[in-house]
Amino acid sequence: MGFGFLKLVPRWPVKQGIMVSLVKAYNTETSTLTVDHGNIRIGPELFQRVFGIPPGVDDFPPFDCGNVSHASIKRRFHRLKTIQHRCFVNHCAMETVDDRMEFRRHFILLVLKMFLCLTVQHVISSWHIDIILDVSDMGRYRWPLHIFNLLEQAIRKYQRRNNKSCESCIFALLILYFQKLKRGELENC
Repeated sequence: MGFGFLKLVPRWPVKQGIMVSLVKAYNTETSTLTVDHGNIRIGPELFQRVFGIPPGVDDFPPFDCGNVSHASIKRRFHRLKTIQHRCFVNHCAMETVDDRMEFRRHFILLVLKMFLCLTVQHVISSWHIDIILDVSDMGRYRWPLHIFNLLEQAIRKYQRRNNKSCESCIFALLILYFQKLKRGELENC
């Protein structure tokens, strides 16, 4: 499905202070993370390269309340808890095509909630629903652009409101920062 990069993300405890420092060091005007070891210009292409995410060509389909299939998906998934998705992913049936599509929806929502689009809420929001309307070929969507846009939006919100925590894929900033420390330039990463 194009999420193989998640296998490369190590399991390690991270102090919130590091993430907050990175968010404060991010300039949303220039999309640049300014750190002691040099600037990291962030964009969808960097996410694509570093995480090995396919670039995709299509935008996610918009939710259409008049579409019976879309309304059914929203009823089934809106406000489900992250733990419910985790349980389903661990114990789901995979015999039929419908079972596999259901698995994909739960898996994608779990990845969004736990890694790509972290939020303080532990339930699926209505803006997550667009992403799972068509899961037949997830690699065709512009994931790097989607992650980048969500990250920038969350950082702007954090910096304007001076919150104590920041939502979205802050792990991406952390990984890029550590890659910069370890390997220097990220162009060949």
